[in-house]
Amino acid sequence: MVFSRYDRDALVAVINRYLSDDLTAFRLDDALSDLSARTKDQTVKHVADLFWYHYDDIEDHKVIASKEEWDFFQRLLLILKSDADIVEETGERKWTARQAVAAACLAVFAVVLAKTGWGSHLFLATVPLGGVSVLLKLWQSSLEETQLRQQARLVPFGSMSEMRSVRRKVQGFVKSRYPTRLGSRQIRGPVSEAFNWLHFAVVWLLFSPVALLVQALPEREQRWKVAGT
Repeated sequence: MVFSRYDRDALVAVINRYLSDDLTAFRLDDALSDLSARTKDQTVKHVADLFWYHYDDIEDHKVIASKEEWDFFQRLLLILKSDADIVEETGERKWTARQAVAAACLAVFAVVLAKTGWGSHLFLATVPLGGVSVLLKLWQSSLEETQLRQQARLVPFGSMSEMRSVRRKVQGFVKSRYPTRLGSRQIRGPVSEAFNWLHFAVVWLLFSPVALLVQALPEREQRWKVAGT
């Protein structure tokens, strides 16, 4: 596995500038994209990808993070300052009742399509099927959130021993305290959030067969660990 101290230090500098309000989200996104494109260090790519979920690339803003997210950022910085590597592991694919429901909904859509042909009238089928698809997504998201809460104090480490091992090897690392100023920050107000949610829901309902096709595939659990500890 390729290791680049230069790229890791560059990413540390970018993240720290964002956390100290010296970079806004758009400039952060540009810097992460550039680093991820040029580096051969997979851990740098992993950190850049993980960070992408914690800022908005549509509306520019200064750092916004909960206490849990801030602690997560500190763990990412710890890994970047070490020689350890983030390893993404995927478990075996598994079938659940969600795939059976999604497959049944796809079968219903196929029957409607075969009997009525292609046309705008299909929206009469895609909208209610989309409602089922949204419920399946909420079901899966609820399970994933429960799992993430259980792992919240460790991710991307696979265990406490991994984290302690890296921490012992990185001399001089100091975890930054959560700034109280972030507690009142938000990217969008409730009206904008409601509008975005409505837009997302409409698109999901209209194109529900695509969503159901994805949901009918077996699920694969993603696990993380830190190697070289």
